[in-house]
Amino acid sequence: MSARKLRPYFQAHLIRVLMEQPLRKILHDIKSSGRMINWAVDLGEFDISYLPRPSVKGDLEDIDRPVYTEILQKPSIDVPLIAPIMLSHDWMTPIRTYIMDGTLPDDSTEAQKLMRKAAKYTIIDGLLYKRSMSGPFLKCLAPDDTDYALRETYEGICGQYLGGRSMAYKILRQGFYWPTIHKDSLDLM
Repeated sequence: MSARKLRPYFQAHLIRVLMEQPLRKILHDIKSSGRMINWAVDLGEFDISYLPRPSVKGDLEDIDRPVYTEILQKPSIDVPLIAPIMLSHDWMTPIRTYIMDGTLPDDSTEAQKLMRKAAKYTIIDGLLYKRSMSGPFLKCLAPDDTDYALRETYEGICGQYLGGRSMAYKILRQGFYWPTIHKDSLDLM
């Protein structure tokens, strides 16, 4: 209630939250309750930055005690080498990097738009999902996969010759999302 009354103040100023807990990760966590998700969506429109609380001189105790270190000549476990996967830069990249790393664009208006938009998304096992208000999470598809989803829905084994709007809503009900789903469905017709 008070957040709604103070909305113009919150929208006009940068809000810095100093705390020891990873609040930003909690708000974007898949295991959050419905109330936490509602808070994340409501707070997503404000310019909030979550910063670690600076240490206070009284917090430090036993500074003079010795610290034991050990230098290893070789790794203690055998880790297989894994080749890095190059991700393409598409519509999901800014959202994914903001949620994972907190990286924002340099332009302040673009940064605010991205923060509002990212509140509607979450990352599960490295994949980006859009929160749905009335159903399950929607898996976000890259541009490479959207054509396959459209064609499979339209012509595939369970395909139906639907109109553009009907096909877009069918794809959404199947659990997939991309920003131009309605336009792409109409263009296929």
